[in-house]
Parts: sequence; structure tokens; C-alpha cells
Amino acid sequence: MGAGSSRVQTIPPLVENLDILQGQEPWQAPLGVSLKFLASFLEKNRTKDLSTEEVITQFVLGPTSKEAVSYVEWAVVEHTLRREDVGKASHFVSYSPSMKFDELCSALSTFVEDERLNEFSPAEFYFFLDVFCVNLHSPPWENGVELEDFLRTTIRSSGTTVLVLLSWESPICFKNIWSLYELFITFITSTELIVCLPKNCRRKFNQMLRQQFHTLAHSLEDIDCRKTDPHVFKEPILHHVGSSVGLVHMNEIIVTTMRAWLLEAGQQLLAALVMDNGAESMPVADMLKIIGDWYVSVQKYEEAIPTFFRCLEIYEHNSYAPLEKKLQILDILAKMLKYMGRHNEALPLYAKIVDLARNIYGKSSPEMAFSLNGLARAHCSCEQYDEAKVLYENSLLLLEQAYGPHDPEVAGSLNNLGDLHRQNGELDLALPLLQRSLEIKERNLDRNHPSIATSLNNQAEILKQQVLPR
Repeated sequence: MGAGSSRVQTIPPLVENLDILQGQEPWQAPLGVSLKFLASFLEKNRTKDLSTEEVITQFVLGPTSKEAVSYVEWAVVEHTLRREDVGKASHFVSYSPSMKFDELCSALSTFVEDERLNEFSPAEFYFFLDVFCVNLHSPPWENGVELEDFLRTTIRSSGTTVLVLLSWESPICFKNIWSLYELFITFITSTELIVCLPKNCRRKFNQMLRQQFHTLAHSLEDIDCRKTDPHVFKEPILHHVGSSVGLVHMNEIIVTTMRAWLLEAGQQLLAALVMDNGAESMPVADMLKIIGDWYVSVQKYEEAIPTFFRCLEIYEHNSYAPLEKKLQILDILAKMLKYMGRHNEALPLYAKIVDLARNIYGKSSPEMAFSLNGLARAHCSCEQYDEAKVLYENSLLLLEQAYGPHDPEVAGSLNNLGDLHRQNGELDLALPLLQRSLEIKERNLDRNHPSIATSLNNQAEILKQQVLPR
């Protein structure tokens, strides 16, 4: 084992008496924590809005790095195992580390409530997050043992429940081989799989996964995966999955089907919210925003646009609706309409964004400058260049006041204004603006940055046009 193991060996009675690590090396035990333990983590950082990874880094990897030991070893040394809310894991949690830690706790709370579990019963119920049991500083698998093999051996104990936690607003899609393989192993080892989704779509999602993995099992007839340790056959499994069903195709089926069911469930929930709260209520508007986001995620823009407009209508009719929410929906709609080439429809929305930015952030704020820039671009798309010029000039002035004359944001604004003059054939006005933009970029960026190359090329084109006979 790595550094720090000698300290652990000095206190074996503690380990044996608690029957937590008995018969195993400390780093092999699937040490788990209760929801109460996770909530205590969150309470210490509630105002910091940290991701799960940041919380783990601060509260787990921080202390363990000082001791150069794993989390389990550190827990033994610090007598953490004496706590009621720490013990042998009964549930493995698969979760995106980049998402907010409070979302993790909320999802677990929902799961505990739905399953009528007592999160304060340490003898029966623990969540296991794989990073808690991994020594990232002096790994015990350094003698040729792969990290993923170590993790699979650790977490796939009998009776483990795998929770794939999905945010209600932003479902985590299975986009890589490891996620697909993990779910496949879960199925063929008869490990229970629970997906933390709203009640009305969880069963369908579970059924879809099982049907898809049942198809995969048939494609692996030369590997008796139900009687043999599947971890040994990772490469053959991936090979057969890739050649028979196709990993990409499998992923597409999972993601597409999941999103379709989420949309269906969202519509059901929307109908219930309308009945309970009224068609013009804020909960209905918030749910419309979620459904609109899902439509965008599957590129159903024609369905997304009226959904967002209905959401905006409710926000605008509710005087107590936060202005930030209105601004967010306006921004989504304006960008979507512009992307679809519906520039005349996008233009008034960009104008509304300017008004809201002025009310929320103030008329001299950087946010006001950015909104003016967006409106200017919209006018350019409608070939209204005189209006765009005034807006670009005002945006540039605000950015210079906010950030100073040498900031990269100023360089971008100079480039926009210079490019507008270039499009209008006003080369003498365009060149000094583009030259100043280039000087700021050279001051702030690496000399090989693509933006510098683009600026040089634009200036060269202007100089070339200036010397050509008219």
C-alpha cells in the first residue's frame, strides 16, 4: 500500500470491533455515508454553490492529501467510523461530479422519500460515492492494477443498488463507453438499478434500459455472462456490443428514448400544475421553461418556440416574476429565432433584452453593453446598418468605461464596429478600429492565438482593397 498505511495498521481493534472493514484491507471496503452526512457537507458550503467535485475535493481529498492516505484510511485514523452516519455502503451513487452538490442531496432526498427509507438508520442504508474509497495520492493499485478494475471490484458487492441520478431540468445523458458498460454490468449481474427520476417516468426508463441490455445479452452468447465474473471480460463485452448493436447506436437509443419520456412526463406534470395552480401561475411558467429546454435538447425548435413564448407571457403577466427569469427566456427566444433565420422576429426581442438589462443592471453596466451589442447584431442581420452603428458605438463606450481601454472585451467591440464599416465600404474608418483591436489582442493573447490571425487577415484584406483601382 502507499504512504500512511503504517498508521492504519496500528489500530486494527477499532476496525474489527466495528465490523466495517473486517477481512478486508481498509482501501477495499465500500465505505458509505448516510444522507445526513452528505447534508452536513452541504451545510458547510451552502452559500458557495459548489459542484459535487469541489465539495469532495475540499472535504475529502483535502484532508487525505495531508496524510497521503485514502479516504477510508483517513476515516479510520480520525475515528470517523465511530459516527452513526458512516458505515459500510449499501447503495452506489453514479453522478456527474460537475453538477451542484445540493442537486445531489436533493435527488437522494427524493429517492429516500419515494422508497420510504430511513436515512438515519446507519445499519441498513448508506450511499457510496466512489471517490470516497479511492486513494488518489498513493494508490494501492500501483502494482499493475487499473483504477477502473479496482473500482468495479470495490463497488460491485452483492446487494448493491446503483443509482443513476438525473437532474430533472438537465438529464445526464450516457455519452461514453464507461457509462454504458457500467449500466450493462449492473444488468447482467442482476444488481438492482434505480434511476432517480419523477415517479411517472421512472418505470418506463427502467424498462427501456432492461430491454436494451437484454438485446445486448443475446449478442454475447459466447460469453456466459450470467455465470462468470463479467469484469474479467470487459474488452470482449465492449467488442461484442460495438460489433453487434453498436455503442453509438445504443447511446442514441438511450438518450432519444429518455428525452421522449421526459417530455411526455413533463406534459403530464404541466397538466397537473395547471389544475392545481391555474394556467397563469408561476409553477406552470417554470415547467414550460423546463419543457422548452428539453425540446431544444432534441432540436425540436418549432415546438420549443411557442413553449417559451407561453412561458414568457405568464412571466410578463405576473408582476412578482423575477426580471432575471424574463431576461433569460427572452435571450433564449431571440437566439433561437436568429439561428433559424427569423431575424425580423428576433429583433424586437433583442430590444426588450436591452430594456430589461437597463432595469436590472443599470444603464452604465457591462451587461447593458453586451445587450446593446446583441441588438446591434440583430439590426445587422436585418440590414439596418445605421441603427447598428449607433448601438455598437454606445456598447464600445460602456465597455471602455467598465473595463478600461485595453480589455479583450473592448477589442471584440472594436472589431464589431470596424467590421460594420468594412461591410459598408468605409475602409478608412474600419482600418484604425481593427488595428486598435489587434493591438489589444496582441497585448492580452498568445501570439499564435487564432483571433490574432483572423484580425491580421481582415486588415490585410482592407489594405488590399485600398490599393486596388476603383
